[in-house]
Amino acid sequence: MPQPDPFALSYDETQEGTPMVHSDVSPNSGPFAGNRRHRIARAVAVLRRLQRNGWICPHCGDPVPLWRRADAVFCSPGC
Repeated sequence: MPQPDPFALSYDETQEGTPMVHSDVSPNSGPFAGNRRHRIARAVAVLRRLQRNGWICPHCGDPVPLWRRADAVFCSPGC
């Protein structure tokens, strides 16, 4: 299974401090082309994780990078 596009998601916060995830769902060809529904579903899954617990690695306490899979628990394979 290929890794997610490392530049597809970007993180920002609203004025109230709630997380906001921007998703680039436009590539129709090339190495990161894929199903648009899957890209939107990944953005929604990442946003839910950020809203729930900040998506923090339970081993080291660092934030999980946005380029990791949406179901990732740890920030790196070493953790």
